[in-house]
Amino acid sequence: MTPQNRPALTERQQAILDYIADRIKREGCAPTHREIATQFGIKSPNGVNSNLKALKMKGYITTEPKISRGIHVVGQVPKLSLEFAGEVS
Repeated sequence: MTPQNRPALTERQQAILDYIADRIKREGCAPTHREIATQFGIKSPNGVNSNLKALKMKGYITTEPKISRGIHVVGQVPKLSLEFAGEVS
């Protein structure tokens, strides 16, 4: 599914997608399901799961099973961290 023909998102889905993308950009990893629930006042774990499932079905995210922070925004370049050892000449 290309970005041009993906289904539209509800306001809530768009807000959750924006939150996930921002967290990945700022912190280098996705929020947990619990953090998403807290951010949006979602009381049921099923509420978060249904929104993430919709985002996945519509082609906006991918998820890694059994990984706490395994949400990836389609098309978002991951933030890389490089550590340097020694001197550059």
